[in-house]
Amino acid sequence: MSRGHAFEIVALAILLNKGFEEIISDVSTLFLSKKTYHGNKDFGLDGVWFEDNGSTITLHVYQMKHSDKDLVTLKENELDKFIADTTNLFCDGNPAGKELNPKLEKYYQEYIDLTQSGRIIDLKMHFVFFGNKNMETDPVSKSKILNKDIAERYEQDLGFEVIDLNGLSRILRNYNATNIIRKEIEYSFSALKSNIATRSDPQAILSFTVQNVKAVNFRF
Repeated sequence: MSRGHAFEIVALAILLNKGFEEIISDVSTLFLSKKTYHGNKDFGLDGVWFEDNGSTITLHVYQMKHSDKDLVTLKENELDKFIADTTNLFCDGNPAGKELNPKLEKYYQEYIDLTQSGRIIDLKMHFVFFGNKNMETDPVSKSKILNKDIAERYEQDLGFEVIDLNGLSRILRNYNATNIIRKEIEYSFSALKSNIATRSDPQAILSFTVQNVKAVNFRF
């Protein structure tokens, strides 16, 4: 998986407080082909999540911008394209009939099913970028950067959110402060004789997986 794709998965996991596997399976538009993750034919969208609020459904659409070299700066044309692509697919119904990759096709069909069921769907767009939306000056060239101005103008729309690295960090700190990510889980085990043990090492070794916790080992 490329660094850009990894950033997409990690950012979505932070924003939604979900495990990587769940993000890849149920939110990301990346799909696996020939042991490699691909993001082509994704309509420019990197994540789709349906939040059930009871009487309404909130459709969250995500786009990520990452760079392997420098911090990303906000560009109005990229934000405008994100809005246009999202609207074209979910509001206008893909009038040009563009081909969708398997993951995006699944989310789009879920959207169609919800719409036909009569559920009210609210749309919210999240533009997540590998940078600082409050940065006003390039630290190297000292040239002016319009990140703050652009972010503030676009966020005047209640259905649009710009999230930077600092925003992701704040969410993580909040999780840690409220113990959302790591919760204490207590188990009681009763040791029994096991045929796993050998004569030379009369101890049983057990390994298993519980959701995102891998290779939990116990010796008795």
